Amino acid sequence: MIILMVAFFMCCFPVGYSIVSITPSKGCGPFRIYTNMYQIVYITITVLPSWLQTIISIFTATSMIISVLVLLA
Repeated sequence: MIILMVAFFMCCFPVGYSIVSITPSKGCGPFRIYTNMYQIVYITITVLPSWLQTIISIFTATSMIISVLVLLA
């Protein structure tokens, strides 16, 4: 299971890096008005109700993510 988890993160790293670093095409596409693709996630979260923003911030906190990774390992 640990080998599968390591392989999963090794596969997710290039995808995450490209989403954060590659500038989208200015000519066409759903992300053409943004400088980076991850900005749409931030914009979407800011228009959600405050109680849902709180839940999202709890689940994406560093302590929560590290706890889940330790439990998975």
